[in-house]
Amino acid sequence: MTNTPEKSNGQEEILQRKADILLFVDIVSEHSRKVELAEREALREEFLERAKKAGKVKLSKIQEDLKEELPEDMAPVPGEADDSPRQKERIQKVTRRMLLTRLFTEHSDAKAEERAAEEESRELEPAYFDEMAEELLKGKYSVQALTSWDGKTYFHFLPLMSASYAKLLSAKNNPYQLVLDTIRDNSRIYPRPIGVYTFENPPFNLKMDEIKAILDKIAEDENAKDIRVSITS
Repeated sequence: MTNTPEKSNGQEEILQRKADILLFVDIVSEHSRKVELAEREALREEFLERAKKAGKVKLSKIQEDLKEELPEDMAPVPGEADDSPRQKERIQKVTRRMLLTRLFTEHSDAKAEERAAEEESRELEPAYFDEMAEELLKGKYSVQALTSWDGKTYFHFLPLMSASYAKLLSAKNNPYQLVLDTIRDNSRIYPRPIGVYTFENPPFNLKMDEIKAILDKIAEDENAKDIRVSITS
């Protein structure tokens, strides 16, 4: 029994789509590992450029990746912080291997029939990125998006960046909004007040005179009447 051309093309399309999902997750996780958000428009350009450069997926390369063992030094280090550079690298590689296995295990024993090199180029429309983004945000790939105070959409990889931290980063270019959001989130989630000196530390890195100016502005802001200042002894 042999595959018909139609069936073969359908399998290639499925394989390519899975490879593009993996690439999308790779790009977002790379940004999150560097403690960066991936802004939607910039992410679209990066995804389309890298997908075009990578060309059509090669089954033989996928099969090689599936057989490759993770380095022994990828084991977690007891007592080391999860946000250390080494632990972030471990999380990224381990979660990538899990996704690779989940997507491609059924193709591990398939016969790899590669196309000629001149047939490997791809032309992708921007709408393809939107289609991929919609698929990844369904919750199966640990990619999450949020809309910031200025209406921009950002993506992040949950194993490397929590939703609450991503929200802080999304308002980093607006210190006033950043402080407002942080105060409200602490009161809503925990609930508890937040110390003013917290804003001197990362990811805020505000100077005390900047913090005082923000507090003065909050006191005069009609849209911030839900926020109160409490002074301890």
